[in-house]
Amino acid sequence: MILIIEGTDQSAKALLGNNLRNTQISSGKGALLVLAEQDGAPEHQLEKIIKGACLVPGTPANEIPWKEDPAIIMVSEKADVLYDFESLVPGFIDRFGPITTSTVGDKKKSFWDRIIG
Repeated sequence: MILIIEGTDQSAKALLGNNLRNTQISSGKGALLVLAEQDGAPEHQLEKIIKGACLVPGTPANEIPWKEDPAIIMVSEKADVLYDFESLVPGFIDRFGPITTSTVGDKKKSFWDRIIG
């Protein structure tokens, strides 16, 4: 699963991303959370979801020993790194897709304002 969290509420995006990552890890699955303030090299980020191996750039996605059912969670400011992952690991997007987006903080009215009119 590749999830891109978009929207204007920075704290909500970070909180949602962290919670999704923690849920994956608590379930014994792999998770990679890519936040705006992270600046690690893409190959080092990918190594977080590889079982006991280092990434060799150019290795096809189906030949890498990935952790079980990993989730790739990205905030919108870092979503372009997905293409860096694909260039390092051909087939990365096909292996982990589809790409799903979720938007937080973009409503004109709050939930409460919509209910009471």
